[in-house]
Amino acid sequence: MAASLMPRISSRAVRRVATTSFLNARNIPAQRPQQPAVSPAAKPKFKEIFTSMDLKLTSLDDKLTALDDKVTTLDDKVTKLQGRFDVLIWLLVGVGLLVVGILIMLLYATAKLFH
Repeated sequence: MAASLMPRISSRAVRRVATTSFLNARNIPAQRPQQPAVSPAAKPKFKEIFTSMDLKLTSLDDKLTALDDKVTTLDDKVTKLQGRFDVLIWLLVGVGLLVVGILIMLLYATAKLFH
């Protein structure tokens, strides 16, 4: 019954604590996994990395500038078309008012003739 009240501890945790306490008692440093040796020639040089990053950023900047020029050109075309449509709309409104005015005059003249 007392065993069921104790928290469950994994055997891995028990071994880790036992190994650490054993090594600490004997002042033996714990072994860490060795990193694979990399020669300095195999490591990429920071200057090369930064140069390639700078070239990539420059090419991206050029692409963004080209896209900005295209957007500006399209914006100019849209503005020009909007101006043309505004003129067209005002012409249609003017012609419509003229037609309505002529119809009113014709109705008035017809009413005067037959009354």
